[in-house]
Amino acid sequence: MKTLTQLKLAGKQLFVCSSKTHPEIAHNLENLGLLDLFVDFVGADEVVNHKPASDEIDLLVKRHGLNLSESVMLGDAKYDIRMGKNAGCATCACTWGAFDPASLEKEKADYTVDYPLEILAI
Repeated sequence: MKTLTQLKLAGKQLFVCSSKTHPEIAHNLENLGLLDLFVDFVGADEVVNHKPASDEIDLLVKRHGLNLSESVMLGDAKYDIRMGKNAGCATCACTWGAFDPASLEKEKADYTVDYPLEILAI
């Protein structure tokens, strides 16, 4: 919560791309008290091709006119990193939630962080 709040206060736009459905993401963000921190989110039910395809990021770019050269895809799974690379944006591996840290490391993300606050330095 602290890191997300600091990012938002710094003027960063925050988005979620998930293998969950749009309603599931909304429910989870609301239950966690995080819904207001995010500009938008895309679920797997809104795209044809799922992670690691770039469809979810592509949809957010289209909806919000995002510049991929100024964007970073953060994720704790190899599919997140691959999706970011497929979309053409920088990638950041987040190791604290990684199911399989070894496979995440093999993806050679542009950044790797072990703690949420480290994201602020990117």
